[in-house]
Amino acid sequence: MSNPFTIESRWNYGMARGNHLNDTVKVTMAILFGTTALLAFASDQVMNGPMVYVMTALIIGVCVFGILGVDGCIQDIKAVIDDAPPEEQETNIGKTNKAVPFAFFRVLILIIYVSIGGTQLIMLYN
Repeated sequence: MSNPFTIESRWNYGMARGNHLNDTVKVTMAILFGTTALLAFASDQVMNGPMVYVMTALIIGVCVFGILGVDGCIQDIKAVIDDAPPEEQETNIGKTNKAVPFAFFRVLILIIYVSIGGTQLIMLYN
């Protein structure tokens, strides 16, 4: 027999995953901003050496981590909303939560990280 989440524990889990999403975006974007600053101000001598491979691995790794981390959080938040009991889904908050375009956010996150990482790799190899 299953033991479903209580309303409080389900929302606590959803808030924790939302905070994890926020922290993942903050950390990965800060790293990507730092790599952009490094690419903008590094000398040609530094950028033509083995640093290129380190930067390539860092940019790709951070983008993959950001995409997978944020996507996992979005999926968990959607699951929390979908697991709400029917009486909760009929409230105004429940209706608003069910209307969130999660697929759009997943595609948007993919586009953002790929475009930032792609432009940094172009910047790195030009």
